[in-house]
Amino acid sequence: SHFCPPGPRSNVFVYFQLAEVFILLTVCLGSYCFYKKKTCPQEQDDGE
Repeated sequence: SHFCPPGPRSNVFVYFQLAEVFILLTVCLGSYCFYKKKTCPQEQDDGE
C-alpha cells in the first residue's frame, strides 16, 4: 500500500505550521502593544 499513516514527519510539518502562525500572531500583537504603549502615555500626560 502506498498510503502512509500520519507519522513523525507530518506531525513535524503540522507543528511547524502552528509555530509559524503563533509567531506571526505574536509579532502582530507585539507591534500593536508597542504602538499603543508608545501613544497612550503621551495622551495620559496631556490629560494631566
